[in-house]
Amino acid sequence: LAPAPAPPSEMMVAAWQLLRAAAAKGHQIPQEFYDCITCEVMLDPVIAWDGHTYERTPIVRWLAEHSTSPMTGETLPDFTLRPNHSMRSQIINYGEKLHKEGCE
Repeated sequence: LAPAPAPPSEMMVAAWQLLRAAAAKGHQIPQEFYDCITCEVMLDPVIAWDGHTYERTPIVRWLAEHSTSPMTGETLPDFTLRPNHSMRSQIINYGEKLHKEGCE
């Protein structure tokens, strides 16, 4: 069995909360920060075999019921999910930018 994933860092949680609050106030958040399944800002982004990034919990639920990509509809030969560190860094950096701009 694979080890359980580590929980999101405090920095990631803070950025996620800031982005969600900013979005609720009408601030434009980059579309790539949103999960295509939930349409919510991602907290724990992972890359699936199809090369797309998803929020971990919704894609795990999806893969429990489907063998296809939610983005392309193509069959996935592998259900391995890998953390998307690049997306996490982008979200954290954007949260820091919003914080510096006073968008809280």
